Amino acid sequence: MNRSTGLSHEDCQIIRENLTLELNSADAPFALTENEKKFGPDDWAWLFLSLNQKYQLAYSNHAKLDTDPKIAKYLLEAENTNVQFDHDGSCRNNFGLAAWLSPTSLELPKLKNEDDSWFAPLRSVIPHDHCRSVINTERFEIPAAIRAMQRNAYPYNLIEETPFGSRITPINRQSYINLLTNSNSRLSTSEKRKIYLRDSEDLGNLAFAIDCSVPPDAQIANISALANRLRDTLMADEIPTNDNLKQPIILEIKDCDIFKGVIFETAKDPVDDTDDCSDLWRSVYINALGPIVTQTDKILRELRIVHKNVQEKKGEKSKQNLRFRNSLNGTNDSNGGYGNGGHYLKCLFIIAELASKNHDANQIAKIIGINSKAGLDKYSWCKQLHENIEDIIEDGDHMCQTGYRSLIHAQKPDIKYF
Repeated sequence: MNRSTGLSHEDCQIIRENLTLELNSADAPFALTENEKKFGPDDWAWLFLSLNQKYQLAYSNHAKLDTDPKIAKYLLEAENTNVQFDHDGSCRNNFGLAAWLSPTSLELPKLKNEDDSWFAPLRSVIPHDHCRSVINTERFEIPAAIRAMQRNAYPYNLIEETPFGSRITPINRQSYINLLTNSNSRLSTSEKRKIYLRDSEDLGNLAFAIDCSVPPDAQIANISALANRLRDTLMADEIPTNDNLKQPIILEIKDCDIFKGVIFETAKDPVDDTDDCSDLWRSVYINALGPIVTQTDKILRELRIVHKNVQEKKGEKSKQNLRFRNSLNGTNDSNGGYGNGGHYLKCLFIIAELASKNHDANQIAKIIGINSKAGLDKYSWCKQLHENIEDIIEDGDHMCQTGYRSLIHAQKPDIKYF
């Protein structure tokens, strides 16, 4: 390997000082700072996506001067001028991002709702809805007139998508009482209330279609958040919880009555170009009045198996487990000490950022300080990293192109680890 880099010590120092993420000490240059330990899946996914040249070009073609009011209402700081509404759906469909954000933004703007996500399109689930007959790449919206009619004629828990996440409108209590008691209009208000409470278990019912072409973790987290919001509302209305409601239902789409007539034209990671992707989906039923964690854990375990089977059917061995690990491969040095250099994703991102600025493998090794003779003698992990740096450059580029999506789908890394 040609060790000539053409970079002086001063050049390397300037480059290091201008990196997005800070390099740490020589024994662990990729160790996380206290702020970086707080980075969740959205934060890491955005760092990689911001280096994506296709995204950078697409953003420049969509950029405007002011933040659209349609987006501002979801932001903690509504005056943020780096955010643009996704008018044509290309940001959502091509990059999995809720709105256009300047690639120069070092951090994601804070959102008002703690359950919302900048990568909501990658976390989305398909709730049961009488009006929906096709699942495709377009964001589904119920016309206001139909929504009002449904709420009165067929009261149920209405779930709708915003650019940044799902919103649930619980069953209209009075409409539900009227539906239960319409055969006897002479019932008193208190008697109607008793009927309402008697049949209250149905109020917690939720049904979704889950895309198993990708890891289901983010979708299940989405369902859990919706179920908890519904549960809080029902409990505030004095509806009792029921620990016996702990068995969710998981069905193939073809065996599910409420989704049987729906055409599934797409999936987040389809096997091929088929117009029917229903085999990649599963329907799940959960009751918000039962133990939510018990139900969602069972769903997650079973759907992870379904996803694994889908991967095997595609004949692919995913690299996602490598991307999900928290640290680089460690090695023992000559003094019996152990080291690994720090956090794997941070290493991937820094190397990807340097590669995006047209630095070659030897230059990158010199910039991050793993090619010096002293360094190789003291920290044997440096030698291993240097020998594999071209593979890491390739992995980093993959993360920038599409790999960042897996961090969202699988909700990795888990910040509880730190």
